[in-house]
Amino acid sequence: VATRDAYGKALVKLGQINWIGKFGNLQTLIKHSSKVGFIKNERNKWEITSNIFSNNDIEFDKDTIRNTKKTTEENNIIDIIKNLNF
Repeated sequence: VATRDAYGKALVKLGQINWIGKFGNLQTLIKHSSKVGFIKNERNKWEITSNIFSNNDIEFDKDTIRNTKKTTEENNIIDIIKNLNF
C-alpha cells in the first residue's frame, strides 16, 4: 500500500525509477527481459518491478503491472531486447 500525502497522492519511494513512458511498454520490457534471462527472479518479477519503478510519479502494485493492457509496441521492445549484448 502506497504512502499518501495530505491530498491523497501516492508518494514515490526514494530511489525509485520514474517510468514516464506507456505503462504497457514497461510491462512488456519486464516480461521479455525475463524470458531472455536478464531478470533472474522470474517468480517475483512483478513485485520487484513495482518496488523499483513508479509510473509518472505514482506508485503501483504487482497486480497493476501484471494486469496492465498489452502495448502496441511489443515487437519494437522485443527487437531492442534482442539487440542488447549482455
